[in-house]
Amino acid sequence: MTTFALPSTERVAYLASTHAGDRYLVGGLLVIDLRGRPLEFHCTAPVEVSRAQKILFGQSLESHLHCDCIGAALLAKLRQQPDLVLIDQRAFRALTTHTELPIALLLETPDGGPANGTARYELVNDGRNIRTIIEKLAETVDLAEPFERILDAIREANQCLSAAEGDRADAA
Repeated sequence: MTTFALPSTERVAYLASTHAGDRYLVGGLLVIDLRGRPLEFHCTAPVEVSRAQKILFGQSLESHLHCDCIGAALLAKLRQQPDLVLIDQRAFRALTTHTELPIALLLETPDGGPANGTARYELVNDGRNIRTIIEKLAETVDLAEPFERILDAIREANQCLSAAEGDRADAA
């Protein structure tokens, strides 16, 4: 008799952002299961950063953009709460003011290689079972790879949006 293990119900959310040109920032959130399979994806529209914002927010601008404008908005869109949120930028650390979910900052490996089971991370807040979840995930997934998927998906969405805008302009 063959038994099949049920898929784990644990979910990990990856939160990332990228600059789109000089004045825009776009964020993406990918939720995966412990096998690395996507369960949910959301991205923001480009957030425009004005010169006035740069002046008025000063050093707090990056945190404001990443946490208040991108991170909080993406977490609010989730249909199911993840067990852990992994971030790849320190600018997302203040996201703890918007959620009680456990958050960990994935740090680069000392040799710059893939972030596998030996990956280092920094706990941003007190989280239940973070170490266990990360260890389980690292058995099947390069911990940094889902961040690459987010950035690729954002680039693809931006290309589709640009093409659609071009089609509308041609039709007018």
